[in-house]
Amino acid sequence: MAVKRLLDGRFQLLRVISSKSYSKTYLMTDYSDPSKAKCIVKHLHLPTRNPVTLKFLTELLAKRTSILQRLGDHPALAKTLACIQE
Repeated sequence: MAVKRLLDGRFQLLRVISSKSYSKTYLMTDYSDPSKAKCIVKHLHLPTRNPVTLKFLTELLAKRTSILQRLGDHPALAKTLACIQE
């Protein structure tokens, strides 16, 4: 029997939607939601190992996520459920 791992203890992979050089997009189930809603998860592969560049890109992504969360619900924006850093 295969063990189904949950990303961040809540998201389970259903299928890969797209794969590009610096990112993959997945369709996942959110097990923290009572209705087990389907959601899109974008996994970014940062293109460098340079610590200064990685710090800059990490801060930029955190700022973008923070802005999206502050904007709240709007029909023209995707709802941000979580920002996970590994």
